[in-house]
Amino acid sequence: LKRLRGTEDITKDINEMRKEKEEASTEQKVSVIQLFTDPNYRQPIVVALMLHLAQQFSGING
Repeated sequence: LKRLRGTEDITKDINEMRKEKEEASTEQKVSVIQLFTDPNYRQPIVVALMLHLAQQFSGING
């Protein structure tokens, strides 16, 4: 991390990473069923699936 940041003092970055880890561990887990039944998740998952299908059928990256 010191080499990537180019500085010797990385305590701020380490503390920020620890804080984010704690916040992530307290977040509610989402099941696959909830992705399709909860309106907050349904639209983004449908958009992601449609983009994936469009990419596959159009021959992008292939």
